[in-house]
Amino acid sequence: MQEKKHDAILIDPKDNVAVAVKALDKGQTAFVKGETFAAEIILASDIAFGHKFATSDLAVETEIIKYGEVIGKASCDIKKGEHVHDHNIVGIRGKRIAESRKEI
Repeated sequence: MQEKKHDAILIDPKDNVAVAVKALDKGQTAFVKGETFAAEIILASDIAFGHKFATSDLAVETEIIKYGEVIGKASCDIKKGEHVHDHNIVGIRGKRIAESRKEI
């Protein structure tokens, strides 16, 4: 049986966002594949190539995980299949670095 071609990847099993491997359209069912993950997700937004979307509903303040690392927090509720980008996340990486420098 031929393997289904994926539209997005889950880079690390801990991630809660997938990355589009091509431009995807709102309403489309995207096939997401990861090392231990496979799902079909109906997209709530257009997703540009290389951009992220939620693989589950994410409540405000939920840590956004990509590459197995926290890259930010949700600044509002984000629905499964919704674009995850600057408009709905707050970066915390620089904040953590700045805070650690204050301790020195």
